[in-house]
Amino acid sequence: MQFHSAANQARLRALVVRRRDLFDAPNEIAVLDPAPRRAFLGSLGGHILPQTNPFHGFSAAADIAEPTEADRAAVVFNKEGNPIDVATGAELLKVGDEPPPPGADMFSHAFYFNEVTETLYSFVSGGFAGFSNRMESVIRFPAP
Repeated sequence: MQFHSAANQARLRALVVRRRDLFDAPNEIAVLDPAPRRAFLGSLGGHILPQTNPFHGFSAAADIAEPTEADRAAVVFNKEGNPIDVATGAELLKVGDEPPPPGADMFSHAFYFNEVTETLYSFVSGGFAGFSNRMESVIRFPAP
């Protein structure tokens, strides 16, 4: 499924948040539009007929924000490299990644979703500086 920006017709990144608790329930989908710095939350799939359009529509939108110091302090990475919500101790759900393009000083991106707070985080890693898991953006969707 492809989405395009209304601002510049660019193809948009879509991240699927797979439901782990209910079999055959619709998944959430987050579509990121960097031009206006907005993200859209919708639903996709579930128990539907094969010929049916799996996209159910959008239910919320939120700004793609720069992380605050409080945002950065709210997520830590454990020894295995998995992000943990400090307040709940719950592991965040990985919903996408973007490996670095070929080259000497390229960056990779990873996207994680906090199901408790309905928050999507993006992290960047790599480069000659050698940093890893630097929080790049935060998207806070309204609670359902």
